[in-house]
Amino acid sequence: MSNLEDRMATLIRFMIWAIPALGLFACAPNLAPFAGPGSGRGNFSETDRIFLMSSATWDSNHDGATTCDEWRNYLVELLESSDTSRDGTLGQDEFAAFARTDRLFAVADFAFWDADHDGKITRAELVERPNPAFSILDLDKDCVLTTAEISAARSLQAPPDAPPGGPPGGRPGGGGPPTNWRTST
Repeated sequence: MSNLEDRMATLIRFMIWAIPALGLFACAPNLAPFAGPGSGRGNFSETDRIFLMSSATWDSNHDGATTCDEWRNYLVELLESSDTSRDGTLGQDEFAAFARTDRLFAVADFAFWDADHDGKITRAELVERPNPAFSILDLDKDCVLTTAEISAARSLQAPPDAPPGGPPGGRPGGGGPPTNWRTST
C-alpha cells in the first residue's frame, strides 16, 4: 500500500468511528442552560443556587414535577399566612415571618421581591417575579420542572468558597436541598 492509501484507510476508519460518536453528542441533552451567568458550569449567584436547590419542595401534589402554577400557589399561600394586617401586602415585619417559613426568603430577601421599592411586597410582585429555577432548569420552557430537570440542579457545582453540604440547612455533604426545607409556623 502506498502512503496515500494508508492515509485514506486511516481517514475512513476514523470517520467510521467519529460520525456515530458525534451523533451521540448531538442527541445528548443540552447542558448549556446550566452554564450560569459566569464562565464555569454552575457559576450561579447564591440567590439562584437557593432557588435551584429548593425547586422540588414546591411540588404540592407530589407527582415528581413542579409547575409554575404550583410555585405561584406556594407564594400566595405564604403571603396569605404571613399577611397579619390582611391588606394583601407584606411589610418588613410580615416578610420576616414569611422568611422564617422558608429559608429561600432569607436569601431572596425583601429587596429582591419589592420590585417598586415602596416598602411593601404585593401579591403581584411575588407571583410575577421570575423564578430563577424555571429560567435555568426548564429546558423545554413548558413551565414544568421534571424530575430530570430538578435532579440536574443537584449536580451543579458549588462555588469554590461555599461550605460543604450545599445551601444553609442542607444535608451534610449532600449538596442538595435540606430534608425539611419548609417548616410550618
